[in-house]
Amino acid sequence: MRKFWILCKVNLLNTFGLNRLKKKFGNKSGFLRLGMPILTVFLGLLFLGFSFFYIALYSQIFVMAEQYEGILYLGFGLGGLMMLLTTITKANSYLFESKDYDMLMTLPVPTRTIVASKITQLSILNYFMLLYFAIPSVVLYGIYTSPSIFFYLGALGVYLLFPFLIMTICSAISYGINLLLGRMKRKNVVQVIFMIVFFVLIMVGSMSLSSSMSAIEGDDVEAIIQMATNIQTVMKYLYYPSVFMVEGLLGSITHYLLYVVISVLPFIGFIYAVGKGFTKAQSRAKMTYTNQNFVLKEEKATSPVMAVFKKEVKLLFSNANVFMNTAIAPIMSTFMLVFYIITQKELFTELGSIMNSDMMIAVLIALVTFMGTIITTTASSISLEGKQFWIVKVAPIEPMAIFKAKILVNFVLTVPTMLINAIVVAIVFKPGFVNLVFFIILPLLVNLLMGALGLMINLCFPKLDWDNPLKAVKQGMSVVLTMFISMILMVILGVFFVFISPFLGAQLTFLALIVLLGLALLGMYYLLKSAGVKRYHAIQA
Repeated sequence: MRKFWILCKVNLLNTFGLNRLKKKFGNKSGFLRLGMPILTVFLGLLFLGFSFFYIALYSQIFVMAEQYEGILYLGFGLGGLMMLLTTITKANSYLFESKDYDMLMTLPVPTRTIVASKITQLSILNYFMLLYFAIPSVVLYGIYTSPSIFFYLGALGVYLLFPFLIMTICSAISYGINLLLGRMKRKNVVQVIFMIVFFVLIMVGSMSLSSSMSAIEGDDVEAIIQMATNIQTVMKYLYYPSVFMVEGLLGSITHYLLYVVISVLPFIGFIYAVGKGFTKAQSRAKMTYTNQNFVLKEEKATSPVMAVFKKEVKLLFSNANVFMNTAIAPIMSTFMLVFYIITQKELFTELGSIMNSDMMIAVLIALVTFMGTIITTTASSISLEGKQFWIVKVAPIEPMAIFKAKILVNFVLTVPTMLINAIVVAIVFKPGFVNLVFFIILPLLVNLLMGALGLMINLCFPKLDWDNPLKAVKQGMSVVLTMFISMILMVILGVFFVFISPFLGAQLTFLALIVLLGLALLGMYYLLKSAGVKRYHAIQA
C-alpha cells in the first residue's frame, strides 16, 4: 500500500508540475510565490462560474416545466460527456502507452500496484472534470426543491461512483480503436478526422439546443414541457444508467442499489483485466504500421526554416489529441461563422438593419478572430519537444529559424480557414472590396501576434518532463496564459474600435489597428530575437 501511495504522489506531482513550480518560484518574490497559486485558483473558480451559469441557463426550461429532475440529468449528462471525451482520448496513453512504462517495470513494485496507480490517476482526472458539472446541478436542484440531507449524501455517493462505468467502457473503446488504427498507414489522419467530426457534432447539438430554446415563446407551456422531456430523453439514451442514478437520488433505494452494482461490478472486472494483461496490452498498443516496400529516395535540400516547418507539421499531426487541443481553433472559427449564419438569419437581418456594412464587418472580424486565436500551436510547441529537445538544440539551426517555423505552422493553419470565411462573408453579406480585405488581414495579423506571443510565453514556461504529449498542451502554464492574454487582447482591440471609430470612421480605424498590430509584431520580433533566444539557450534540454 505504501508503494501505491508513493506512485500516486509522484504521478500527481508530475502531472501538475508542483516540484518544478516550487523550484522556479521558491526563490522569487512573495508576489510570485503567492500569485501563481492565486491565479490557478482564480482560473478554476472562473471555469466553475461559467459552468454554473451554463447549467443555470438551461435549467430554466426544467423549472418552467416543473421537471426538476432534468437539472440532474443535464448536469451529470454534460459531466459524463466531458468524461467520455477525456477518457477516450487519454485512457490508452495513460494505461497502455505510457512513456514511463520501462522505468516503472524496473522498479521493485508489483505490476498490480503500477496498474492501480495509473487507474487512480485517470480517475482523479475524471473527478476533476465531473466536479465542474456535478456541483452546479446538485446546488441548483437543492435550491429549487429543498431536499433532505439524504439527497446530498446520495449525491456524494453518485459523484464517487459516476466515473467507474464510463471509465470502464471508454478505456476499452480507446484501447480497441488504437489497436485497430495501429495497423493503418494513415492512422493519425483518421484519428484527426474522427475527432473533428465528433467535436463538430457536439457543437451542433449544443448550439441547436440554444437556438431551440431561444425560439420558444415564454408563455408556450406545451412547447416548454415538450423540450424538457426531449432533453431528458436524449440524456437517458446517451447514458441509460443515469435513470437509476436520478431515481435513486429522488428516494428509490432499489434504483440506487442497482446503480451501485452497475457501476462497481464492471469496474472491478476492468481493474482485474487490465492488471492481468497489462504487459501484453503495452506490447500490443505500441504496434505500428510498417511499409514492406520501402525504397530509400534521394533527399532534397531545403532551407532550415522549411526543414523545421515540415518537422513541426508532422509532430502536430502525429497525435490526434494534440491536434484537437492546439489546431482546432481556426476550424472552429469557420464552423461558428457558418453555423450562426445558417441558424441565426433573423438576428443577422436585425443587425443589418441597425448597423451599416462597416460595423457588420467589425462584428464578424471580432467573431472569427476570437475563435481563431484563442488557442495557438506555438503556446506548447517548445513543450511538445519533450525529452528530445536536446536534438533540436544541437542541430545546426539558428534559434530564430526555429521560431519562424513554429510561428509559420500556426499561421498556415489559419490561412485556409480565413479564405473560406472570406468567401462565405462575400457571398452572404456582400461587403465592399476594402472591407473584405480588412476581414482577411486583421485576423491574420492577430494570429501572427498571438503566435509569436504564445511562443515567447512557452519559452518562459516550458513543460518538457511529460510522459504523455497531451500533458504538455492541457497542463502547460504557457497555454493557459496565452489563452488569457488572447482574451485580454480581444477586449483591448474591441474597446479601441468602439471609442475610435466614431471619430475616424470604421475603415480608418481598421487601418489604425493594422498599424498598431504591425508595430506590436515588430516589437515581438525583436523580443524573440533578444530575450527569446537567451531564454531558448537557458532551457535545460
